[in-house]
Amino acid sequence: MESSTLSLATSGRTDDIRISIDGNVGIGTTSPTAKLDADSDTIRLRSSRTPASASAPGNAGDICWDANYIYICIAADTWKRAALSSW
Repeated sequence: MESSTLSLATSGRTDDIRISIDGNVGIGTTSPTAKLDADSDTIRLRSSRTPASASAPGNAGDICWDANYIYICIAADTWKRAALSSW
């Protein structure tokens, strides 16, 4: 392990969480290649939130959801949404 890497693991396991020297955070991976790199087939946002409007406060990259839409903030205080449907 590099001296500038922080790793957390449960007993008998390899890294569960790793923060690399360049600031990338890995969950379930020992070599994260992005700011957040999760080795899983599911990412969960537990709480829903609906921006009040397309110009509601937000930061680029923020993601929210409710029962009808997924919302993505594409620039400061600039939201876009995509409708959800059943299949």
